[in-house]
Amino acid sequence: MRPSIGKMMSDDMTLVREFAQSNSEKAFTTLVSRHINLVYSVALRHVRDPHMAEEITQGVFILFARKAKSLNPKTIISGWLGRTARYVSADTLKIQRRRQFREQESHMQSILNESDSEVWTQIAPLLDEALDCLGEKEHNAIVLRFFEGKDLKQVGASLGMREDAARMRVNRAVEKLRKFFARKGVTLSASAIAGAVSANSVQAAPVGLAAAVAAAAFSGTTIATATITAATKAMAMTTLQKILVPATVAVLAVAGVYEARQAAQMRDAVRTLRQQQAPLLEQIQQLQGERDESAHQLASLREENERLTHATGELLRLRGEVGRLRRQSDELKLLRDHNAQLGAPQPDASASKGSAHPPAVAKILITHVKQPQEVGEEQIRTNISIKVGDIFDQTAVARDVRTLYSTGLFHNLRVADNTTDEGVTLNYLVQENPRISQIRFAGNSKFTEVELAKLLSSSADKPSDERTLSNDAQKIQDLYVQSGLSGAKVKYVFNVDEAVGAGEVIFEIAE
Repeated sequence: MRPSIGKMMSDDMTLVREFAQSNSEKAFTTLVSRHINLVYSVALRHVRDPHMAEEITQGVFILFARKAKSLNPKTIISGWLGRTARYVSADTLKIQRRRQFREQESHMQSILNESDSEVWTQIAPLLDEALDCLGEKEHNAIVLRFFEGKDLKQVGASLGMREDAARMRVNRAVEKLRKFFARKGVTLSASAIAGAVSANSVQAAPVGLAAAVAAAAFSGTTIATATITAATKAMAMTTLQKILVPATVAVLAVAGVYEARQAAQMRDAVRTLRQQQAPLLEQIQQLQGERDESAHQLASLREENERLTHATGELLRLRGEVGRLRRQSDELKLLRDHNAQLGAPQPDASASKGSAHPPAVAKILITHVKQPQEVGEEQIRTNISIKVGDIFDQTAVARDVRTLYSTGLFHNLRVADNTTDEGVTLNYLVQENPRISQIRFAGNSKFTEVELAKLLSSSADKPSDERTLSNDAQKIQDLYVQSGLSGAKVKYVFNVDEAVGAGEVIFEIAE
């Protein structure tokens, strides 16, 4: 294996020397086909873009062709190509990142320019009229600061005042401009007006206009001087001159009338545009009012939602309290019945002769009320301590009711007793907790249903328990608070179908 590698390396250098000496296309093509996979793979790992990797591969072999003559005879071509591919890939990525950064800067600048352009479009038709409303010193301060781009120190020097005074003068002038634009229906901040005026008020004149104006002005001065001199030297005029002078005056008069008409037409156009803008400004103000009203309504709805969420939690607490009071009421009824029996007048011993024995329990019945009816009778009886044949004791019956409630299987319990000659018949009327047919979540976006379901102690196809459901809702709310959503509210709704004794539980989440 090693001799083959050494032969291949020697063969590579032979091909490099052949290409360097005779510019052999065949030798270079052989080198390329032999090592192109290596170079392309290195480039692809670096840039992760097949098209860019192809360009880098091509650049590496171009560089290889240029450096072929200067390579050391002991150079390992594959190593040199791999190292060069890494360098070129790194440089390419740097260039790409710089280009992306420049493009991003250009994009952000275009956004800023678009924003300034919108402001300038609104105030440009009114700017000169607004400037005419300023005093001379304020007008000069605006021109020096924003038209000529001088700093406040230079403005103060030009106006003969300190820098602080110049700043106040400029600020007062900008505020007057803002109030003027506001009266015209253009509502902008002082900083927006200052930025737009500074960026757009002075436009670059066409190339060559300065030279043409200077030349024309200089030429006009020269002609006027020459005319005066000639007039003093010769007072006589030819017939042709007498004809040309009135014609020139007439042409100038016509030109003046045309310019005046054009100016009047432009003023009419500006007036028309302002009249067209008035309804739009009214519509904008109306829309702004509707937006403010909608925002107020949204805030009111949010407050109402928070109040209802708090009320729902209070309702759940009261519902649990009602269940507890119901159980206590049942126990109290049993105790009252027991006390009534204890307080009943005892029969006369001489009349009954030993018939004063308290009654015994003759029967114990289990009666299911409504659906579901899944808890077996044997399971219920195992939680009843009093047995057939025992002396009837209301305290023992009340204790059995508490024991049955503690199993968490029952929504309501009541014991009816009926005394006959045979003894007391106890009928345990039980209503089981409705089963949970399905559990759903509503309003969740931060956490998936799978993530929320892992927190629950309640599950489908099992009897419900209000205390467990309330704890599950609290667990979900604690999860949202720990994730940073301190205002999240969670409540549960249990829609029970009394006919089947089951229902759907929905955890409603307000993130």
